[in-house]
Amino acid sequence: MQPEIDYVKIGQRIRAARLEKGYSQADLGALVGCSNNHMSHVEVGQTKVSLAMLLKLAFVLEKNFDYFLLDT
Repeated sequence: MQPEIDYVKIGQRIRAARLEKGYSQADLGALVGCSNNHMSHVEVGQTKVSLAMLLKLAFVLEKNFDYFLLDT
């Protein structure tokens, strides 16, 4: 059986880390190269976040990469 990835949980962690930094979705989108609309979809799990985007988010939000993936 293949493990499932919980994109909603990943999105919630992205949102929490963004709010910790005091960034709006537009701010964070500009820093990682996407629109605030795309960030909104990622945060609610409507859009699957790519590995490349997750790496950028981890760098910008100053979180370990595994912070987003742990228990997902």
